[in-house]
Amino acid sequence: MPDRGARSTRAGVATAAVVTALAALLLLATNQPAGAWNLSLVDSVTVSAAVVRVADLARGSIPPAAAAVVVMPAGKPGQSSTVERQLILRRLVSAGQASGVSFRGAEICQVLYGGLRLNSGALSGRVHDCVAVLLPPALPEAPPTWWVVELPDLDLAVAGDWEVALAEPRRLQPGRNLVPLQVGDGRHNYRFSAKVTVHAFGEIAQTVGRIARDTSLRPEQMAWEWCDLATVASGLVVGRDEVTGCSAARELSAGQPLRKADLKPTPLILAGQPIELRIGRGRVAVAVRAVARQPGQLGQIISVRNELTGRLVTARVAGPGLVEWSR
Repeated sequence: MPDRGARSTRAGVATAAVVTALAALLLLATNQPAGAWNLSLVDSVTVSAAVVRVADLARGSIPPAAAAVVVMPAGKPGQSSTVERQLILRRLVSAGQASGVSFRGAEICQVLYGGLRLNSGALSGRVHDCVAVLLPPALPEAPPTWWVVELPDLDLAVAGDWEVALAEPRRLQPGRNLVPLQVGDGRHNYRFSAKVTVHAFGEIAQTVGRIARDTSLRPEQMAWEWCDLATVASGLVVGRDEVTGCSAARELSAGQPLRKADLKPTPLILAGQPIELRIGRGRVAVAVRAVARQPGQLGQIISVRNELTGRLVTARVAGPGLVEWSR
């Protein structure tokens, strides 16, 4: 009987201890706020996205809504920033996600912005291809056009995929051009200008023989040669179409390059030339004979004498040997 009583006493003591421990655990659970969670900051992290979120700075899992809170925009690749607990807490409070949070780990997190650094060598090929759409169209039978790109000293940083785009597309001219460009990676755009030298070819003319002043010019009077327009002097006549409808502005010697200053428009009407004067009034028009008192180009207003009345009038040149006058 005594042994049985002792065993009962020991069992009662053990049961009481278990109940006490459970009560203590229940008390601790009761003191822990509902929905509490820990945010343990890492010492350092590399971020390649456009923004820095709480999830980037946390060690371990945290509530999804809090993880998605934006702490700050990301900086340029290769740069770094420091983030303190106070800043993160302010962002969580603003987003309504600070309830129950307890901070652990580092006091300050070092954030490094990842990406790729680009120099002029890395950009050169893409810029070369990018400006190709701006080249002047090659003339039939002309040698192929080629171009050279010169970039300034650049040290750009990009994150992820990047591309080169034309900032202000406009047709390039033979010779040197300044082309505005930009490099973008979806986060940042960097603008710069490249020097693009276009080696396009055109026909340059030389006179075959002497040409008197005021002589109407024809392409057959010239010797034509394909030349790189990036290397020729400015002011030269380029292309056979430029001499069409023109006369020599001065006497031209044989073998000299033809310049734009050597040309002047060939008059459709010459001074003293008999012409037709078309007189219009409303829907009625009559034509009479007249004499031009001065030369004139198409659309130019010149003085003419009406042979029927002897009266001087000013009329518009409408074509070879034809002027019009509206009353």
